[in-house]
Amino acid sequence: MPSPERQLVAATPATDTDAKGTYVLSRTVRFEVSPAHAPSPSSNTHEANPCCEGVGAYFEATFQCLGTPHHHTGMVQDIHDIDALARTRLADELRRAITTQGQSPAQAVRAFARTLTTDDPTFASITLALNPRRSVTLRPSSMNDILLTHQYQFAASHRLYNASLSQAENEALFGKCCRESGHGHNYDVEVDVIAPIDGACTRVAMDKAVQKSVIDRFDHRNLNTDCAEFKTLLPTVEHITMVCHRLLREPIADVGGTLRQVRVWETQRTWASYPAEPMT
Repeated sequence: MPSPERQLVAATPATDTDAKGTYVLSRTVRFEVSPAHAPSPSSNTHEANPCCEGVGAYFEATFQCLGTPHHHTGMVQDIHDIDALARTRLADELRRAITTQGQSPAQAVRAFARTLTTDDPTFASITLALNPRRSVTLRPSSMNDILLTHQYQFAASHRLYNASLSQAENEALFGKCCRESGHGHNYDVEVDVIAPIDGACTRVAMDKAVQKSVIDRFDHRNLNTDCAEFKTLLPTVEHITMVCHRLLREPIADVGGTLRQVRVWETQRTWASYPAEPMT
């Protein structure tokens, strides 16, 4: 299943030589926030800590740290320090944002980042998951921009068939995906946009751009026969991802954002992204 977080977890160094390399440590903290109810500590941190006795908003905050393990502790950062920051200062900023008209999630995360001092852990990025399909990511090295990650879905059918090949060759290459009747998928589309925190690229503006450029164009269509983009292009998940990126570049720019990447899931086990992320 798609997830707003893309986490890299630091492995335990095997030798002193290995420990001299740069690591990425990722820590996700789950908690609830309510302006009407005091936070209640919970021992079930897998669920959320703190929790709300009444109705509250649930968040997941993922912190990524770059560095080398300390020679005494073997850790890049103490995860207990990260947890404490999320459950106090970040939760307080979100509590204020919930009751402040016009306060965006990105502004709340930036306000939290501005409270960090040299005594606090140093973060390469802070990702706040607002729900399972939407998140914002701040890199404290650039306090004016935010990475917006939104997920969408459309249902479509397609057929993988190369007319320059024989039926036997198509069957050998594409298997049952080349059957004349075609088959369908519920495609999950994840769109990454870099935008100024105080700019015009809001959730509403981004959603409208994706709806008009991608969802309305492909949803409940036969990609091979109904969509001009695939008249001469096989509608593989790779090509679908590239086409979505191409269709979104200008509309996203028009609302003040910069399209960074598109990722499309054909199934829970198969996805493609374009352009490619660095393989490190």
